[in-house]
Amino acid sequence: MPLIRLFISPHVLSASEKKELAQSFTGIYINSKLPAFYVNVIFVEVEENSFYIGGEARANFVRIAIEHIALDFPDSGRELAYMKALDDIIVPLFTAKGLDWEYHISQTPRELWKVQSLVPPPHMSEPHQRWFAENRATRWED
Repeated sequence: MPLIRLFISPHVLSASEKKELAQSFTGIYINSKLPAFYVNVIFVEVEENSFYIGGEARANFVRIAIEHIALDFPDSGRELAYMKALDDIIVPLFTAKGLDWEYHISQTPRELWKVQSLVPPPHMSEPHQRWFAENRATRWED
């Protein structure tokens, strides 16, 4: 499961821009054959007087925290390709809006993750492919 949280001042992004970002982020993972329902994108709106960078209040800053659980990067080439895909999505929009941003990616052990209290099937296994096609978690045998 990728969990993508964007900490952002209210009214910086419209509802349609949020939806487009969420769909674009989801597309990265669909291309890696992860089910769309694995992708969680949450916009956390932080009031201006509660968002400080370097001790100063900021309204034009976006902090993105990404947690990867479903898959780890197998090598540095994949890490760089993923970061480029992120940049391809956020740079045009955030630059046009005069925003500053930063992001980080952390990886949580897959063993510490369940969906609907089910252990997710191994990536690209038959049950995983069923989850991908049905876009939902279903019981499967280990």
